[in-house]
Amino acid sequence: MHLKVDARTATRLTIGDAQTAPQTSCAGLSGPARMIIRILTARVPARNAPAFESLLRQQLPRMREHDGLLYLKLARQAHDGFEDVMLFEEWRDTDALHGWAGNALNKARLLPGAEGLVENVDVTHYEALDFDPDELTAGPPPDEPEGG
Repeated sequence: MHLKVDARTATRLTIGDAQTAPQTSCAGLSGPARMIIRILTARVPARNAPAFESLLRQQLPRMREHDGLLYLKLARQAHDGFEDVMLFEEWRDTDALHGWAGNALNKARLLPGAEGLVENVDVTHYEALDFDPDELTAGPPPDEPEGG
């Protein structure tokens, strides 16, 4: 199995290792906590796809109960002989992400048996740059008066 974290992860998140307490802030940022997007992608041989997807579906309710998980989506793309499976997670902040993933942010957190079903797994993290949907309201742009 192949597991990687890309350069964006290393520069965006301060990641504690197994020997130290977790670091829970985004590197180089100040101000309010930022939402973190975690994307797990897996290449799964077609013969293993049903079992892998079943294990991920079993994991989803456990994840949804975890404090700080804002959004979760499981998706797949079928190909001849394999599937690409994606688990898209949106976390309130790095504290919440560390609460789920622990110190090993670059390691996929999967139910027992799932890793043996895949050809490779990649975990990537991003800092969310858009607005919090709860802060948005419908109405005219701020510089345009209502009614015209």
